[in-house]
Amino acid sequence: MAGPGTVEDFLTPDIYMSLKRCYPMAMNTVIDEWGHDPTVQRVRRLFKLMENEQDALIKQLDLSSSDARLRHCRETALGMYENACGIAAAKRLAWDENTYVAIYISCLLRVLEKIGIRIPDGVLAAHQGHADLLREVLG
Repeated sequence: MAGPGTVEDFLTPDIYMSLKRCYPMAMNTVIDEWGHDPTVQRVRRLFKLMENEQDALIKQLDLSSSDARLRHCRETALGMYENACGIAAAKRLAWDENTYVAIYISCLLRVLEKIGIRIPDGVLAAHQGHADLLREVLG
């Protein structure tokens, strides 16, 4: 009998043995044990919030999620975001989850604007406070 958190715990013995014969390497995989760690849960929740806000922004800007320009924009925005988080940590700024998400979206807006995507005034105005914070953090 396998230990807690393994695939065997979730399957009947006959199904488990059948799968083990067909996929021996896959059946030795341990189920996500990191998911119980509160820090990992927080990071996952944060990234989910960022993803949801990013999807809403893309919709608001009437862009296709498969637009080829978005990959580069996301990567660049993530780099800016990581820099901002590092500087904020060094300055000992205490941000909540919403601020982290808003800072990422502000980074993404900067990058999108830089490559020539028109950002409606209402979208810019909604993120102005966080754009100011981003400028303060990045200098």
